[in-house]
Amino acid sequence: MSKFAERLQTVANKPEVFQKFSRGLERESLRYTPEGALTQTPHPKALGAALTHRWITTDFAESLLEFITPVS
Repeated sequence: MSKFAERLQTVANKPEVFQKFSRGLERESLRYTPEGALTQTPHPKALGAALTHRWITTDFAESLLEFITPVS
């Protein structure tokens, strides 16, 4: 059994480990044009301001949307 598999098995045998830390999710997605190129248009207004929205923002480029959940 690989070291990774051993670690997974350890966690599987102790699910209470997951109750000891907080977590949030982040998903990044590129915006494309119908032709398949990266979009050059500004952040969609329907999503709110890119740098002040609580859960939807851009990371380093206008074509990259970043969705963030609160830590819980």
